[in-house]
Amino acid sequence: MASLGSDAKGAALQGFLTRLLPLLAEAEDLVCVPAALGEVAGYLDAECTSAHPLSQLSRRARVSPEHLVRSFKRHFGLPPHAYLLNRRVQYAQRALRQGQTIAEAALASGFADQAHFQRVFKRLLASTPRQYRRASRE
Repeated sequence: MASLGSDAKGAALQGFLTRLLPLLAEAEDLVCVPAALGEVAGYLDAECTSAHPLSQLSRRARVSPEHLVRSFKRHFGLPPHAYLLNRRVQYAQRALRQGQTIAEAALASGFADQAHFQRVFKRLLASTPRQYRRASRE
């Protein structure tokens, strides 16, 4: 990204730091991630464009859905669904930088519709997909 507009860049940075600082503050409390949780996180990383019901993920981790959500949040700072949405937005960012349209990026990254994609993207990055795409071309 060559030159983001100062407003978009500042908002994106502020959003990132707002999410990062609490995680860093809790980092001392984190111990090594249990293998089953690491497996689920790796699976979500590799398959972020597909749907993954909580029941499927909990079977993969061999724990109850409730335990998976609690443990996942304790170790990664987010419940599994929020973690997956973050990965999808990262996937979409790459797609937008590579020149895909917003609709193409939304579908390719696993969002059912463009409106949901835009809401999640803006919530996580403090920038709309259009602003991000425009800034990445500059």
